[in-house]
Amino acid sequence: MSTKNSSIADVSKVLVMKVASFSPPGEYLDAWAGFLDEAEQCLSTDFDLIVVDVMQNGGGYVCLGLRLIELLVEEYELDHTKVQMNYDLPHSPLMDTYIEVVNAPNPYPDPAEVEQILDRITQKPFPDGKAYYYPGRNVTQGGVVNWRTNWFSLDCTEAEAMPSNGFRPAKFMPPEKLVILTDGTCGSTCASFTKIPQEHGKATFVGAGGLWDQSMDVSSFAGGFVCNPNLLWNIANWSGVTFPKFATNQRWQFGWAAWYSAKLPTRPIQFTSQDPDYREAFWGFPHSSINSSVTTEMVSALYDRVIESTINRLAGDVIYSTSGCTNDDDSDSYTGLEKTLIGLVIAFSVLIVILVAVVLWLFKQKSKYGSNEQYGLENPLVKA
Repeated sequence: MSTKNSSIADVSKVLVMKVASFSPPGEYLDAWAGFLDEAEQCLSTDFDLIVVDVMQNGGGYVCLGLRLIELLVEEYELDHTKVQMNYDLPHSPLMDTYIEVVNAPNPYPDPAEVEQILDRITQKPFPDGKAYYYPGRNVTQGGVVNWRTNWFSLDCTEAEAMPSNGFRPAKFMPPEKLVILTDGTCGSTCASFTKIPQEHGKATFVGAGGLWDQSMDVSSFAGGFVCNPNLLWNIANWSGVTFPKFATNQRWQFGWAAWYSAKLPTRPIQFTSQDPDYREAFWGFPHSSINSSVTTEMVSALYDRVIESTINRLAGDVIYSTSGCTNDDDSDSYTGLEKTLIGLVIAFSVLIVILVAVVLWLFKQKSKYGSNEQYGLENPLVKA
């Protein structure tokens, strides 16, 4: 790390947070409290730059992911509604019956299994199921017409009350100093954690791995919250409807509620792709065939590269904005992809100059010697 650039970028202490999952073990409220207590310990330290590693994070409790991003972005901490997402559910004969018979104010009444919902307008839970289910909306997606519920958001008031001591970070990082490191497999709740600040420009995203000549998304399977056959069987049972058990020793689930993009409000966010701001080449992901100590060393080296490249970019921005000059080490502030693009631009410019020179030379030759008609000459091979 360049001491000079660190000083220019005003970065002396870096906090690296590894968030492997948003599904901590234990009863859900106790698990949430333990997770957020650990986040509080991290955010109580002194730092000038944060790197949040969410590589291979498969998700978990949505409200837990939203609460963590609130603790990292001041605007979200001051106004929880800014992380609330628009959701809806498809109408179906089973849900029609469930609403008529049970009329519960939530799609599924157990918050440990499925997140509870609220009315974004009133910021309160719906009085009953019919309030969010009807009249609904006629939606066409991919040429298929589908009747869906009214908009709703998740009710995360329990998570928003944590940590219970009222902790609030002493300082928040601006977007250029809040770095989220992802390999694109950050999914489900982790997709919420990444997509929300990305769509609002509240963080800098660094993508690790992937194919260098192809784009990559910052997350995967950002489909809203899920359901499974056991939950559907319960819904049917409460509604007095016969429903198969799908007896199997395999656990499987599917997307249930759709979450819609803030940038493209008519499109479910799972059908959007948003590239990271910068890329880092990396293939040292954990695998049973690789010694864990080797993986640890490679990840540590990745952190060092991400931190150094971030500091170099920050230093370059400061120098450019204050003096309009470039840094002695300015070449170090460019990523490999940026250097490649600059090289292509230079090569293309040289090619244009050569082509223009050739055209001018040909024009000059034509002007010098003229044409047959100019000198009254005839082609001897052509007979009258």
